[in-house]
Amino acid sequence: GFCAMAMAATSPTPPSLTPSMRPLLLLLACLSSLAPEVSAYGPLPSARFPPARPFSGSNQLSKLCHEHVRGVSLQALLPMRRGRGSFRMTAAPPFVVEKARTAQQIGDAAAFFVEAYWAQGTAIEPMDLSENQRAEIARQQRIDMEERYGELVGSRRLNSALYVSRPSANAPINGVVGFEIAVIDMHAAEILSRRRGEGLFKNALMEMGARDRNALRKAPLKDLAAQLLPVGHIVSPVLSNLAVARESRRSGLAQSLCRVCEEAALENGFDSIFLQVEEDNAPASRLYTKLGYKEEWRVEDAPATRVEVDPNGGCRLKTVGTTLLGMRKSL
Repeated sequence: GFCAMAMAATSPTPPSLTPSMRPLLLLLACLSSLAPEVSAYGPLPSARFPPARPFSGSNQLSKLCHEHVRGVSLQALLPMRRGRGSFRMTAAPPFVVEKARTAQQIGDAAAFFVEAYWAQGTAIEPMDLSENQRAEIARQQRIDMEERYGELVGSRRLNSALYVSRPSANAPINGVVGFEIAVIDMHAAEILSRRRGEGLFKNALMEMGARDRNALRKAPLKDLAAQLLPVGHIVSPVLSNLAVARESRRSGLAQSLCRVCEEAALENGFDSIFLQVEEDNAPASRLYTKLGYKEEWRVEDAPATRVEVDPNGGCRLKTVGTTLLGMRKSL
């Protein structure tokens, strides 16, 4: 049935087809070609959707889809909620997502973050910053992002990635989000930095004999954490540093970037993901609640980053106290 509708949707003169029906039929055709577990009557009760993959093939429908959604995963184009034999789809605008790997790419992401989060964000009051002030904050932000997401020399246990989105391949950045596998102290309700988390593993291994270390060399990360980390500490994916350009807000881009991190969590073998958000950041809290995140902890007077502008026109990032919510989503 989907094939017939797809032929009608892509035909130059589709019979008895109104213009408003064409996008829906195209989406249904894409769904049928990329998710064979889904029947014409909905997903099978036990179906798990396969990992997204780029559109390919030489048929007319595939070429048409690829032209309009180049670089977008199926989940980004058609976010789905599974459960009890039904699913819901919401459309998001096309965009391209890539990892910021090099120092230049991380620097570009940091400069965007200054504009989208500090100058025009929703967590704090918008700030009127000079060019010099923006450049200085971007420099400090880049240092933080390189520490959290940059490529490290040698092996590491706690993976991370900084994702940036663009409307098209060569367009300016319109969104950014960070993904980290971090050590979390559940007793203290604290997400440890990459350096502190890696340090816990390193110190625990150094206290072991060579034979015991070799036995754990190829152990999965979660098994390694259960044996080496202090009581009450776990490893888990963490979503952070989400920011969207003002002109791209309320378009579904923020939701899609969150799902990019959720897919990364699943690919790394985890079934849940954490994030932290300031209690006063109502727009972000509403978004995360809508996406299924639930409060795990609430910390009063928790450290949060702010921009401080001095009387001489300089500026720096400083730490202030705020109420911080830890939220978790089961995947």
